[in-house]
Amino acid sequence: MTDVKKKYNQTEYNKNWEEKNREHSSYLKSRSSARSFIKNKATLEDLEEFKELILSREKSIIFCKSGQLIVRMLEHRDKNLLVKWLSDNQVLQYYGGRNNPYNESMIEKKFYNDSNKTRCIIEYSKIPIGYIQFYTITKEEYEKYGLGNVQDAIFGTDQFIGETKYWGQGIGKALMELIINYLVMKKGAQKILLDPQTWNERAIKCYEKSGFIKVKLLSKHELHEGEFKDCWLMAYDVKNI
Repeated sequence: MTDVKKKYNQTEYNKNWEEKNREHSSYLKSRSSARSFIKNKATLEDLEEFKELILSREKSIIFCKSGQLIVRMLEHRDKNLLVKWLSDNQVLQYYGGRNNPYNESMIEKKFYNDSNKTRCIIEYSKIPIGYIQFYTITKEEYEKYGLGNVQDAIFGTDQFIGETKYWGQGIGKALMELIINYLVMKKGAQKILLDPQTWNERAIKCYEKSGFIKVKLLSKHELHEGEFKDCWLMAYDVKNI
């Protein structure tokens, strides 16, 4: 292959990649420009301003952290991680179902739509290892569970560790304690709800160790691998702590 043809093919490849990854391509170009400006042109005054901007941006991205564990905002660059995790049968056995592997289009539709859910990535030692989301439970939803008319601030949460090599290391319990503290201290949560399937004993034990208690059996509550499964409604109640 001639050098001209190689160059042409590389150019076409780059064009196709940029067309399919416009947002990430724009991010890479912006990052490159910012790095070049800081390295070659920024004044001391600029650098002082950047320090403040960096701290402000960090606060907006990182919701909570403890030790090596961080819960940060879901970003578009995380899409491939979600595709990887939610096409892994070991993960799907517990989250979504092995008959329902996700592709990029499904991830885009489910995780990057407008929603009342705050969607996050879990990092451990700066490595993305899983996903967590939290959201406000409305009075109507709470009453639907048959738990009465409650005025307290109530949140729900769902999560999974997508990197299976991190299973069984106590990270799940540490994560729950971290998110409980965040929701109670920063969001004013009085109750936090979970609804694990009844057969998922490992998750249930983790939640119980974190202060959740079984409140109600939800019969045939969640469709999983072609069958409606029973779930436990579990609650963390600040008043009981």
